[in-house]
Amino acid sequence: MAGKAVRDNDTLTEWYGTPHVDREDYLSGYTAGQADLCRAATLRAWGEKGRNFPANCDGIANAEQLRQQWQTGMDHATR
Repeated sequence: MAGKAVRDNDTLTEWYGTPHVDREDYLSGYTAGQADLCRAATLRAWGEKGRNFPANCDGIANAEQLRQQWQTGMDHATR
């Protein structure tokens, strides 16, 4: 998981080499990945590994709490 922001159709077309982008399928997969990644325990572990806060977690309802968990992991890693 990379935690990237949602890509537009032009980018997806370029990546996959086809103009027929199934946007609904892409967004469904993106949302599933976001739900898996944007959890307190996962983000704390990312912080402990020194990884950046994932961009796709910024737009969800509890982003502030998740960022705090990530920061706790970052703080723990630098001790």
